[in-house]
Amino acid sequence: MHENLTNELLTEVKHYLRLRKELFETETTIRVTKVVSTIVIIISALIMSTLTLTFFVIAIVSLLKIYVGDILAFTIGGVMFIIFWVIFYIFRKTIILNTVARFLSTIIKL
Repeated sequence: MHENLTNELLTEVKHYLRLRKELFETETTIRVTKVVSTIVIIISALIMSTLTLTFFVIAIVSLLKIYVGDILAFTIGGVMFIIFWVIFYIFRKTIILNTVARFLSTIIKL
């Protein structure tokens, strides 16, 4: 009788550990999926915003060519890109690091 209870308890513990392992695998899969999908979305948004900025600068350069000439118009366009990236670099902690840290902390607490 004592052996029967021990075997039953051992079976229940094995079942419990198997379920805990499956739960851990499922939660890990969910977290990794969220992180990877967020990375893909961020990369896509970065590419689209860069293309949008490029077309915007091309439009402004085309408009400025009429008034200031080709060389000065393209110089102004290049300066606009430099100003954009400098602003992005200055605010990188606010734009990227804080947002990513906040997102990862919510995933870890899941």
